[in-house]
Amino acid sequence: MYDGIVIRFPDLNGRPGLLNNPNLEFFRDQKETGEVITESDKLKYNGLNFSHAEYKGLHFRVYDNGSIIIRGSLHKYFNEGKHNLNRFTIKDVKMTLQNLNREFGINLEKARVNSLEIGVNLSTSFSVKKFIDRLIVYNNKPFEAMDCKGHGRQTQRQGVQYYLKIYDKGTQYISYTNENILRYEVKIIKMEYIRKGPIYLADLLEAQFVDRSIEIARNCFQDILIKEIVNRKKLTEKEELLYSNCINPLYWQHLKDKSKRCRDKQKYSALLKTYSNESLKELTLSAINSELKIITSNNFKICNVLTDFKDLVPQRFDSLDIQSNSNGLHGLAITCNPCDLSLLKKDYSHVCKTITN
Repeated sequence: MYDGIVIRFPDLNGRPGLLNNPNLEFFRDQKETGEVITESDKLKYNGLNFSHAEYKGLHFRVYDNGSIIIRGSLHKYFNEGKHNLNRFTIKDVKMTLQNLNREFGINLEKARVNSLEIGVNLSTSFSVKKFIDRLIVYNNKPFEAMDCKGHGRQTQRQGVQYYLKIYDKGTQYISYTNENILRYEVKIIKMEYIRKGPIYLADLLEAQFVDRSIEIARNCFQDILIKEIVNRKKLTEKEELLYSNCINPLYWQHLKDKSKRCRDKQKYSALLKTYSNESLKELTLSAINSELKIITSNNFKICNVLTDFKDLVPQRFDSLDIQSNSNGLHGLAITCNPCDLSLLKKDYSHVCKTITN
C-alpha cells in the first residue's frame, strides 16, 4: 500500500548511531553513490554538505547541520532492496517499520514523514501500455509522460499537494517477472493533504490514517477520465462530436466553463452506457478497491507497531483481464479466487464476468 517515502529527523539524536551503523557505508561525495541531487534539495539546504549511504532501496543523508533525511522505497527495503513488484500489506508495513527500528534505532514516534506514496500493483493479462494510452485527463488536466523504464503517465501536480502515477511495473522489472503489472499510485507531496499536523512513521498503521489513505487512492482514480471504445457507426453527428471532444485531452484543458465540463462528463458517461460494451474505468476501480481491501484486511482500530499482528487469512487477487487481438482491445474482465469474493462489497459482484465488444 505504501511505497516511496521521505522521512526527516531535525535533531542530532540519531546522527552518531547512523554514522556508526555497521550496515551503512557513508560517502561524502554524492557522485560516488550515483545519487541525483535535486534543485529543491539545493534550495532547502542551501548547499549544505552531507554524508550519504544506500541500503536496500533506502538512501540515508546525514547533514553537517545535524538534519537526517531518509528517502526511498519501504516496499523495496522489505524485499531486501530487490524490487517493489509484489503485494505489500499492512502487516508487511508493520514488519518494515519494526526492522527500521531494530536495524537503525529509528524512533517511529519521532521520525516525521514528509512525503508518501499510496498505491497498488495489479497483475493483468492485458497490455498495460494499451491501458495507459486510454488515459485522457485527471481533473481536466492531461497526463504527462513519466521518466521511467517502460511505459507510464503521470498527472501534473495538483497545486503542491500531490500527483498521480500510472505505469508499467512489469516492464520495470522484466528480469523478475514476465507478467503485466499495472502500478497505480498517488504521490503525496504535502502531508496535510492526508491530515493536518505532523505525521510520524508510527501513524502509518493507525486506523484512521489507513482509511484516509484508501479514500485518497479511490477518489483520485474516480476523477480520471478514460477512453472507452464505442461503436461509432451508431453515433449521430451530435454524439460523434461529443465523443471526439471528450476523448481529446486538449478539449478538457481549454474548456474553462465548469458547468459545461460537468455537463459534458455526464453526457459522455450516458453515451458510454448506451454505445459501449466496455466498463474499463469501473472494472479497474473495482480491482483497485478489492486489492486495497485485501492488503488492509487486518487493519485494527488501535495499532501498536511494537506488538505482533494476528495472522492474516491468505487471500489473493488474481488479475484484471483484458483480452486483446490485432485490432486492439476486445474484452475486459476481472477474475478472483472464490475466497476473495467475501472481501468484495455487493456492488462489486459484477466484476467477475467477461465483457466483450
